[in-house]
Amino acid sequence: MKKISIIILTFILIGACGSTSKNIKEKVSPPSKVVILKTSPLNNDTPSIESVYYYAVAMLNMYNRNFKNAEKAFLKALEENPDSPYLNYRMATFYLHFQNIQKAVKYCERSLLKNPNFKKAHELLANIYAATNNIKGAISEYEFLLKRKPDNPTLLLKYGIFLLMGEQFEKAKKTFKTLIKNKKFQPTGYYYLGKTYSKIKLFREALKYYKKATELKPDFEQAYYEMGLVYQLEGKDEKAYKTYLKVLEINPDNILAREKIVRYFVKKNDLTGALKHLKKLKDLEGDNININIKLALVYIELKEYKKAIEILKKFSEFPKAQYYEITAYLKLQDIKNALKILQKINQSSNYYFDSAVIVINYLIDAGKFNDALNTYLKVIDNLENKNLKIYKFGLFLFDKAKEYKRGIEFIDDALKKYPNVSEFYFYRGLFYDKLGNLKMVIDSMKKAINVNHKSSDALNYLGYTYAIHKMKLNEAENLIKEALKLKPDSAAITDSLGWVYFQKNEFQKALRFLKKAYELDGGFQAEIIYHLGKVYLKLNKMKLAKKYLKEDLSKSADKDLNEKIKKSLEEIK
Repeated sequence: MKKISIIILTFILIGACGSTSKNIKEKVSPPSKVVILKTSPLNNDTPSIESVYYYAVAMLNMYNRNFKNAEKAFLKALEENPDSPYLNYRMATFYLHFQNIQKAVKYCERSLLKNPNFKKAHELLANIYAATNNIKGAISEYEFLLKRKPDNPTLLLKYGIFLLMGEQFEKAKKTFKTLIKNKKFQPTGYYYLGKTYSKIKLFREALKYYKKATELKPDFEQAYYEMGLVYQLEGKDEKAYKTYLKVLEINPDNILAREKIVRYFVKKNDLTGALKHLKKLKDLEGDNININIKLALVYIELKEYKKAIEILKKFSEFPKAQYYEITAYLKLQDIKNALKILQKINQSSNYYFDSAVIVINYLIDAGKFNDALNTYLKVIDNLENKNLKIYKFGLFLFDKAKEYKRGIEFIDDALKKYPNVSEFYFYRGLFYDKLGNLKMVIDSMKKAINVNHKSSDALNYLGYTYAIHKMKLNEAENLIKEALKLKPDSAAITDSLGWVYFQKNEFQKALRFLKKAYELDGGFQAEIIYHLGKVYLKLNKMKLAKKYLKEDLSKSADKDLNEKIKKSLEEIK
């Protein structure tokens, strides 16, 4: 009898709709009389005839997939009966169907405002909050639903998961312990208890519950995987490895477990083992760029550079793959192909400059400083925004290439953008020193110190400049002492202070600092050895003077310094 009643109602409504279902904008009078049967979804709302009519039009348009007209009809029905919890709920489901979450939540909340106990609206809102990761909202809705059905395992599970996500660990534990009373849900309950204890770093308890889950469900893949993670966190790599193998026994296609095994082999430096699992990952993931890059990196580590290049070429449009392709070419000492790849990299990519750096460093290691500088200058010409790191990298290159004038121009350009970088003024002073412009050396070093009072390099350089030119020796002493406070174990700064005392004719003081500088340096820097030889010469300790000056002559590659050493040795004769 109920089915017959529904059919009758539907035909009455459809018949009454007429052409209105095609175009809701047309003014069509609703039927003068509609019988509302007990089976009507609107029966609890005591709706008006008009409301029922427009609701039926909306449903018919939904059936015919005419969604715009359906929306208009729903809104018209709601306009006629705005206090209807059910109609507000139906509007929410309509908007949810089209992923309009904001409107779905709005009408769901309106429905609950009209009827706070409307279960369907609570269920819908809970699902919306769950789908949109609204943890607080989901917890609230599941708490309401659980008051009505406290032992419902599905609700308990969802509630517990969101408690866990919201870091309400005590409530989560209590919820999952209730869940395990349901035999069917026991493995899941134990699994989530394990996750809860793992989150609070109680790993022994976590493992206990994961093991219970796997005892009840021997093929519980995710529980074994989580056990592996716990073993890793505890530093038990072997146990973790065996557990991940168990995961692969259950599901050979588990990508996460296989990736963990790859990392295990890499950590053990067993690249052959890593390669085996990476090949399987490649089979599983196909053209996944990250898996292929990892595979290529293993080949690079195994010095199978051509195999690595072969893989990376398939992803030649990706800057990350191009970066590692350049790395492989450089390992083969093929700078020509490396530079070709560099020219192809998208210049807006973060990998562009990083790729240039490895090419430039390769050229530096090969002693090709001018090529390195020219490559650097081409690269930065292509960059719209040059950051501080990029400018600083260039300073070293100008120095190595002995391009001091161009270096000064480059620094002046950098200072327009970064006027308060001490390092720029320091290098400008250094380059002016190489060009013999003493006035600009002093000016630049003073600016470097003004910008950064703790620039030990600038303090030492200015002090030592004064010392070698026998200028402002007291000021030189103070500057270098400040630098030494910042770097007490610096051989270069200790040597500078010793040389100030040498220039002040305080030879015993000079000897003390120059001996210390020699010890700190390990007899490596020729200039420090020369200074020590000179102070022994002044103290008339000819044997020691001769010893250090001869040692210095064998180590120095500087022509000017060699001439000074030879003249000092002649004094001994």
